[in-house]
Amino acid sequence: MKQILSIILILVNVSFLSAQSFQISGQLIDKDNNESIPYASVKLLDANQEIVNFTSSDFEGNFEMNKVKKGEYDIEISFVGYHSLNKSISLSDHLNLGTVYLNPNVQQLDEIVVKDLKETVSTKIDRKVYDASDFETARSGTATDMLNKLPQISVSPEGDVSVRGTQGFMVYVNGKPTQIDPSTLLSQISAGSIENIEVITVPSAKYDAQGKAGIINITVNKSELEGTSISAGGMLGGSPWRDGAEPVRGGGNFNITHQKDKWTFNAGANYLSRNVDGRREGDSEITQRDSDGNRTGTYHMDAEGDRPEWHVNYSANAGVGYDFNENTSLKASYFYGHKSNKRTANYVYHNYYKDLDGQMIDGSEEYIYNPNTHNRFGDFHTANLDFFHQFENKSKLNLGVVYEHSILGDDLDNKNQVYNKGTESPEETILTHYTQVTDQPLHAIRFSLDYEKPISDNQTVSFGVQPQFLTQTGNYNYDTLNLNNGSWEQHPYSNSYELKRNIYAGYVDYGARFGKLNLKAGLRLEYTDQVMTVGNYAVFPIIDVPEQDEFVVQQLNAFPSLNLDYEFNENNRLIFGASRRINRPPTKNMAPFLYRRHFEVYEVGDPTLQPEFVNLAEVTFDKKIGNQNISLTAFYRGVENAVFRVNVVNEGENVLMRSYTNAGDDQSLGLELNSNFNIAKRVKLFMGGSLYHYAINGSIYGQTIDQSSLNWSWKSTLNTELTKTLSFVFDIDVQSATVTAQGQNDLFYMSNIALVYKPTSMPDWTFTGRANDIFQSNIKGLDTTGKDRNSNENTFYQRTTYYRYGPIVEFSVNYTMNAKPKKKGKKTEFDKQF
Repeated sequence: MKQILSIILILVNVSFLSAQSFQISGQLIDKDNNESIPYASVKLLDANQEIVNFTSSDFEGNFEMNKVKKGEYDIEISFVGYHSLNKSISLSDHLNLGTVYLNPNVQQLDEIVVKDLKETVSTKIDRKVYDASDFETARSGTATDMLNKLPQISVSPEGDVSVRGTQGFMVYVNGKPTQIDPSTLLSQISAGSIENIEVITVPSAKYDAQGKAGIINITVNKSELEGTSISAGGMLGGSPWRDGAEPVRGGGNFNITHQKDKWTFNAGANYLSRNVDGRREGDSEITQRDSDGNRTGTYHMDAEGDRPEWHVNYSANAGVGYDFNENTSLKASYFYGHKSNKRTANYVYHNYYKDLDGQMIDGSEEYIYNPNTHNRFGDFHTANLDFFHQFENKSKLNLGVVYEHSILGDDLDNKNQVYNKGTESPEETILTHYTQVTDQPLHAIRFSLDYEKPISDNQTVSFGVQPQFLTQTGNYNYDTLNLNNGSWEQHPYSNSYELKRNIYAGYVDYGARFGKLNLKAGLRLEYTDQVMTVGNYAVFPIIDVPEQDEFVVQQLNAFPSLNLDYEFNENNRLIFGASRRINRPPTKNMAPFLYRRHFEVYEVGDPTLQPEFVNLAEVTFDKKIGNQNISLTAFYRGVENAVFRVNVVNEGENVLMRSYTNAGDDQSLGLELNSNFNIAKRVKLFMGGSLYHYAINGSIYGQTIDQSSLNWSWKSTLNTELTKTLSFVFDIDVQSATVTAQGQNDLFYMSNIALVYKPTSMPDWTFTGRANDIFQSNIKGLDTTGKDRNSNENTFYQRTTYYRYGPIVEFSVNYTMNAKPKKKGKKTEFDKQF
């Protein structure tokens, strides 16, 4: 009887063990530079060399295989540019391979060392990741220049960044959000310090819901080396062959990182001065009416003149980190930045009236010289403190606090003088002269608590709270010169405001992997408590704003998100994402400060602006063909309560009034392409672009808006290794014409080249020559038309063209001294098995 029971127990135990399943995990690291290897292929093969399980490493190089039965297997790890690993393992329990090092694939070809080329772009479940090192023509500039190389992004002449044709996005730096205006922040980040750029067009619930275009996360260089690493560089350039040009632009940077035992210290500084010579031409006409509303003719303001620009940025940063152990760390950092964007517009205006037959009315002609200087500047301070702990059950806790203080300023000096057409020179007679000075300090603090817990081998849940508090004040002094006594007098439109915007946010995210399907679903709640108090509402009647001194927004909103990633096999993936987002208007669009930018236009914010709400959805098919990769995305973006920049006529002064208003909806529906082609061992081509239908529907001050256009863009970057020490880079950017709320922007294109020299005798040095705008095509044109709400006749028309002169050459030198990779710790399971 005992023998029978023993046999039964043995059979039950064998059956139980055979039914058990285990997990295989590890992290892939580049053996040369100690960096993680994302998106590598990890396959598990049985005795017949059939694939029984497959996965790929995530952005940190981590991989997991779940529900693997006991047995003997071969594990095969491969990625473009690395030697493959193929070893046998015996599985009888959960197996953590620890750190798995892959050797870069370096081949001898005609005595030239050739390294397999990395992909320029890779696709994750919720983002596109771009390798910044491939965009060499932008390396001497800022993050704005780097972003302008990406297919879904464009940059306006004023430096405003758009994603798939729309502005309004969040910028994260190393995964941390900021309250600084995105365009301002991007101009503070040196392109040379950027490691990669992540474009998250459909963010999960963990991220802020702010930003109708999604999130751009910029990863700056983070050393994982032990010892001291130093990098330094300098740049000098310009366009001295142009008459009257500002001949010099230049910059420099220095970064140092020291890592020893549990401590990490880093510090850096950056300076960049870039001058741009340009010109503006513009024609404006305003319809004239009598007291009965009948058309009597048009008033014309034709302008042209030089428009040079001066851009200066400098910054400094420092940080310290301490690893208590492998599961607990504390990091602190500080960043200071200064920005100054100055432009001078020396325009000559030819003003006159025309009658209904289009003939100039005698005696109406005048010439006015309008020199004006506008300088926008700011100082920015950001301090971060982050605590991380991983518990024994693999759950993770992140605690963080970010404090920001900015001092933003705006100086405008504008005067009108008599211009003598006969002598082609201005006279000393001043017609008007005024100055406008703005001071807008900002204080913001943000707290975050994020907790992630595995609830099974293939499922995790995470939740967190992220409250943030912002206070910004503004003072605007508008002074005019009394021509009779020469004294300065305050204009009645001088103003002030205080904005308090508190956001209380919480989220929950669920992530899982079921076979070949990765899933992430979440819900985010945000309560907005915003009050804007205005000191003077004298300007409000001009822009149809209620004459009150307080504007309140208090609302609770829910933002669901869903991301799916299905791997058919190692070469084919299908990714889906959908989310709802919000875009709260920036302060500069709300501040009721009446700026006289030029002779023919005022600009003023609208404190009644309400948030926009955005619905996003996209489907991506990612295909690998050998060393080639193609990613095709179908996307939809619908914006409710959309904000448009619009122009109306100020009949009292016969000029245009530019402001912002919630005026309707807009939609974008189309396709986006990202592709990597290794044409040869030494030639890599990145191509990307988009084709989409863009439509605007709404009503602007009673004028019905129904506009649409088929928009497209195309960007390519070619990297060629001419020799083992010399590389050539060429890129091109083409943006189609597109409709706006009241007109359209013209087609634009520009190309750049670079030569990169890395001498074998000086392996730590890099010498680069660049030529930007080689075809002298940096020209951007736009036109705007206003319609009468009743007759649909034109109330105004404006056509403007901006010229920025090229080509511009730059020469840069960079030095890098890298420390040694961290010492390996105890032998891992991978070492034991292999």
